Amino acid sequence: MTDATKPVPSPQAIREFVLELENLTRKYGVAVGGCGCCGSPWVEPDDVSDSRSGYALTANGLIWVTPADEYIWDRDADDIVRNRG
Repeated sequence: MTDATKPVPSPQAIREFVLELENLTRKYGVAVGGCGCCGSPWVEPDDVSDSRSGYALTANGLIWVTPADEYIWDRDADDIVRNRG
């Protein structure tokens, strides 16, 4: 299957996936990230103690954003995927 023929997930499916990934991150204390330029994924232990933390989908890729990292927080906190309601 080429990139041109791969099904594209809906924005809603991506949002739900990211929210479920947040639950797994909080459960295991392990964050998943992805490089914005090459798409390479990584897994690393991260701070999950702050309820304001979450995943952001940015031009830099998928990133776990926590207030413990002030630079990332200031840059990406507005892009955190949140539950509606």
